Amino acid sequence: MSSRNSPELELFESISDDSMGQSPLFSYRCAGYSPIQIMGSDYNRLKDDDELNDNLIVFYMRYCLEKLRKNNEDDAKRYYLFDSFFYQKLSDVNNNFSRNKSKVYETMSRWIKVDLLKYQYIFFPICEDQHWYLVQIINPAAIIDSPLDCHIAIYDSIAPRFKHRRAVNILKNLLIDYVQDVKGETINKSVKISHSIVNTPKQLNTVDCGVYILHFIETFMENSSELEQKIIDKDTDEDQWNPDALPTKRQTILEIIKNIETEYQT
Repeated sequence: MSSRNSPELELFESISDDSMGQSPLFSYRCAGYSPIQIMGSDYNRLKDDDELNDNLIVFYMRYCLEKLRKNNEDDAKRYYLFDSFFYQKLSDVNNNFSRNKSKVYETMSRWIKVDLLKYQYIFFPICEDQHWYLVQIINPAAIIDSPLDCHIAIYDSIAPRFKHRRAVNILKNLLIDYVQDVKGETINKSVKISHSIVNTPKQLNTVDCGVYILHFIETFMENSSELEQKIIDKDTDEDQWNPDALPTKRQTILEIIKNIETEYQT
């Protein structure tokens, strides 16, 4: 952990002093992203075995990226993490402009603040019908010259088979429109890129989907050199995702938040 004066974290109030969960606990800063406030109510969601919300999903994804950055800065530079609101907005805009798809990118481009093509891995956490799943674009720049080397992977701790065609198409079209905008390269929307649902452990209850996708992204960051090609080849198995850590994952995240709170109170 950083020292009390670190710009990454700013403590607001002790968890123990905020039984109703209405006050911010700290503001978490991840390089390249806006700070995110963790509330007492977020902590309570973890403690009470409730479903994870957007705040917790975004916080822990960025926490994992910062952990990777401290161990291997060059490796961390290969990742870009969208927050959960981006896909929600993208999906809504696609519905609103169902008859005028050119308006979709025009509307969404203002929220893309980075060069997406310089990243090897782009992650989108998605919540639909009160269920979290994760979409990953691997090698996005390959869509220009070698589309089949660009891969869209789905991580879903419930679905036993592929049920995510809409999300894949929406994100593929976004990437194609982005390439045309920033590179001037025209790519036919009918171009085929590979996609798969990753073989991962499945949750045993109805509330831990968010916990599982956080575990998947953390495990991928720790083992990307081993997992990337297996995902593309559709050759992963559940044992490659450190399933033994899943029963205590919620407690692990809870303790991370508690440790931050405790350290910055002293």
